[in-house]
Amino acid sequence: SMVILKSIIRTLLAETGDFKELVEKVNYFIKYNLPRGTFFAGVFALFDFNENVMYYVNCGLPVLYLYTEAYNNVIEIQGDGKVLGFAKKIGSLVKVKKIKLNPGDIVLACTDGLLDSVSLRGEFYGKDRVQKLILDNKTYDSSRMIQFIFDDMLQFVSKELQDDVTIVSMRMLKSQE
Repeated sequence: SMVILKSIIRTLLAETGDFKELVEKVNYFIKYNLPRGTFFAGVFALFDFNENVMYYVNCGLPVLYLYTEAYNNVIEIQGDGKVLGFAKKIGSLVKVKKIKLNPGDIVLACTDGLLDSVSLRGEFYGKDRVQKLILDNKTYDSSRMIQFIFDDMLQFVSKELQDDVTIVSMRMLKSQE
């Protein structure tokens, strides 16, 4: 189903100029063309590199993080979007958010598989641990930061994962990078 979904998103992206409409069409496709019970949790993002702006629709991810270099701080940014594939019409639920990014800023998204991973003591991995790891590893490129977070989570759980884990990160480069 995921390969089909990636393919349909590419197709719809080529023919749809409106960001909100794209999300609505993807929802419609999932609801009426994929096996019953199929859903999509993720984030759609478009980057305007001329204006250093990211437009995004959060479709059910538990958290999106923004590290701002100017404040040396990690905050949660959210959208009001819902998981796709359950509701017939989601137009009123889709909210396109906009955030200004500055050189050095980092955006990181992760699935609940990371946050809800449980240690042998029954402790959740959680949002605070991810925020701390972003701060601790902010000088590394995105792929290394993701690897550090993933490796830390694997040490934390000390057993087989119960859910899939996805982590995506992006850094606004400075002009000399």
